Amino acid sequence: MGLSFWFAPEVIFEARWRRQLHQHGGSSATGGWAAGRDLIVVHERSTRLVGVDPRDGTTVWDVPFGTWPRAVVVSGDWCVGIAQNIAQLVCFDLSSGQRVWSADLPGFTGHLVCAGGVVLAGGWRGYTPLMAFDLRDGAPLWHSPRPVTTVAPVAVGEQVLLADPTTGDLRLIDPRDGNPVNAWPVPEPLVGDDSRTAFATLDAGRLLIAGASGAQWQIDPATSGARRFSTAGAGLPRAALVVGGLVWLPAADGLVAVDPDTGGVRHRVRLDNRLVGLVETDFGFVAAHRTGVLTGIDHEGKIRGRLVIDRQTAGLYQHETAGTLLFGKGTLSAGTLHG
Repeated sequence: MGLSFWFAPEVIFEARWRRQLHQHGGSSATGGWAAGRDLIVVHERSTRLVGVDPRDGTTVWDVPFGTWPRAVVVSGDWCVGIAQNIAQLVCFDLSSGQRVWSADLPGFTGHLVCAGGVVLAGGWRGYTPLMAFDLRDGAPLWHSPRPVTTVAPVAVGEQVLLADPTTGDLRLIDPRDGNPVNAWPVPEPLVGDDSRTAFATLDAGRLLIAGASGAQWQIDPATSGARRFSTAGAGLPRAALVVGGLVWLPAADGLVAVDPDTGGVRHRVRLDNRLVGLVETDFGFVAAHRTGVLTGIDHEGKIRGRLVIDRQTAGLYQHETAGTLLFGKGTLSAGTLHG
């Protein structure tokens, strides 16, 4: 039987299932989970990686993994991850949880991205080189001659985009050999974050990256282009959120909704800016705050209502099968927000 949480007379969150993670929820929501259409992979009980059926929240598989993941990524039929306390890259079969291969890594290796049949690891805080492995069998392909510093990389088709947060330098590389495809600068330092990306995808050919000043920079990897997109959130350097056809910029007093083509401001919403997620609903949008509050926002940018959903919220996401995924304090819930 579903659970219903009301935050205005005309709007409810109806939870289809709720799962106890038996640990602090934040470790699962920030880097410790990944999903395909038919399976959600989440970190539980401090040392386990669990495959969860998105339809009902039941366990599909449960395997030993390690503590507090530095990264977990799903790519095709595979799930790869790095635990904090084990210097290994581990690959699991996504459907069964069977361990397929593992590769030794230097200590303090972080960041993972999959592209073109390759797993690229390393570059977290500049502690390690970049290292590439064949996704099928873990065979090492190449590694950089020295440590590299990058924000969490992103796949751009079958290539990988890297960004040095200190210099603002961007590099698009071929993950199979590490050779550069394009390189260009952003004229300021960038946002660096251990677990959340600094990038946001506008469409197939455009991305945004957050500058340290709070400005958002639009980048086009195909043409090595970078231009200032918006300074509407200036003063609060965080990654943009692209939801419901709008670019949402965290600002000092809440959120600013920006047109993705013109950069013009559509809405300014005054709310708690300790955001951990934003999703689209049939009535507009819902923003999740670290304090455990969900805020409903209509299509005109007006606050529709609020709900205290938990003592703490670590993440709010959309999943094509589960619906709305909500990471609370040691829980994962799936359901529907509607009015």
